[in-house]
Amino acid sequence: MGRTRWRSCAANVLLSRAQGDLSLTLVNRGTDLTDPADFTAVTRVLTTRPLASGFATGFASYLAAAHGVQDLEGKGQLQPAINQATDVAKMSEQLGNQLGGQITAAQARFTHSAGNAASALDGLGLAIPVISVLAAVLALLGLRQRINEYR
Repeated sequence: MGRTRWRSCAANVLLSRAQGDLSLTLVNRGTDLTDPADFTAVTRVLTTRPLASGFATGFASYLAAAHGVQDLEGKGQLQPAINQATDVAKMSEQLGNQLGGQITAAQARFTHSAGNAASALDGLGLAIPVISVLAAVLALLGLRQRINEYR
């Protein structure tokens, strides 16, 4: 799997995980510290991962909106946090679709390159037997000359 495709797949999984952590933070209403800590860890990985600039810009907006949800939840303003979380979920879905497009493009590049590599080897099916027969004939001619020298 190509490096770009792998990065995009990993980023897509991490983005889904971050969105799940954000939703669980709202559901737990501050009683569980695991999900916010995981959200922070996952988003830190996503911000340090080299991805397409379009994703980085969109992710920065997503992250700002997600922090807004966390701030509202932390202040006890649950209904505004839930309302904003809906918008954040839509942003997450758009970013996921963007990553899916990058994965598809990387797969197409890989398939094209693999096809080019395979077509470069097409003649080997005929070339290997011809070269083998030619080598055998030349070896026999060489042996025949040596045998004639000993006669």
